[in-house]
Amino acid sequence: MTFSLPTVAMLITAAAAIALAGFALMLRNSSRQLRQSSRNIEEISTKLADLAEKQLQIARAQTDILAKQDAGNRLQFLLAHRPNLVIRKIHVARETRTQIVVMYTLANIGSTDAHIYETNITLIASPGPMSIPQIPEYDNLAKSSAEFVLEGGQNRQGVARSYSDKVGAVTLEQVNRNEASLFVIGYVKYKDDAGIVRELGFLRRYDPHLQRFKIVEDPDYEYSD
Repeated sequence: MTFSLPTVAMLITAAAAIALAGFALMLRNSSRQLRQSSRNIEEISTKLADLAEKQLQIARAQTDILAKQDAGNRLQFLLAHRPNLVIRKIHVARETRTQIVVMYTLANIGSTDAHIYETNITLIASPGPMSIPQIPEYDNLAKSSAEFVLEGGQNRQGVARSYSDKVGAVTLEQVNRNEASLFVIGYVKYKDDAGIVRELGFLRRYDPHLQRFKIVEDPDYEYSD
């Protein structure tokens, strides 16, 4: 069967048109598949980013929990191993015409640091017998706001003086003859490493028979927070 040249040309043109149409359809389908793949990749990327953010939030929450646990453990340790200040070795060191000078030792018998921020060690000498005031009467001249740290097991020596306006004509000889009274009262304010404010208070009375200072059992003067 033979075709004329015009017919052959028409057939060739039709075949080419069919081929182009098929190619166009294939391109359209490929484009759809590519767009779908891009959407799928975008969705996967979004889900991965959300998952990473959630994992980061979980890690932050775990870090906060660990930090709070560490802080709680540290606080428990500090409460169980607090500093503990005591006054020791109070004794008359010397005497001048206007003052009796007493030395003492402030010791930290606890296991953590004591951050001292205020002290007042008052030496009171009075002619004749003297009763202890109901409320401690500290001498402002003896107050100190010097800050220092006593580590656990450390101690530090200090000096207390009686001032002329408090002493008058009292001498150590009169005290030893029981003709005058001599007291040391004081407090020490400090903080522990947890920031808890604590205070030590004490009262010592000079015993002329023993020629040494003795503790006076009075909770308004003798205390330790």
